Amino acid sequence: MFGFKFPLILGNEASGTLDNGSEVLIFPIMGNPDFKGDITLDPDRHALGELTQGSLADYVIVPKENVVKKPKEMSFETAAVLSIAWLTAYRMLATERS
Repeated sequence: MFGFKFPLILGNEASGTLDNGSEVLIFPIMGNPDFKGDITLDPDRHALGELTQGSLADYVIVPKENVVKKPKEMSFETAAVLSIAWLTAYRMLATERS
């Protein structure tokens, strides 16, 4: 129905190391690359681990636009939660104010 490939590995918060040694975090929201505007309104929007293998896998593949350089002073744990947990709370507060 949705094109799932089982077993589907869950997880959408991720940080890690690329093959070249770069430390990164993953922005897990993906959609149609031609969509313009707020990605949360993209009808093709999905998160890592919903239609693709998630961050609990040993390796993940995401578009290069979803890979963000991790600041050296930031832990992998903190970097991983920035994209969903922190950004969700921030957006809620920022949207409520405006």
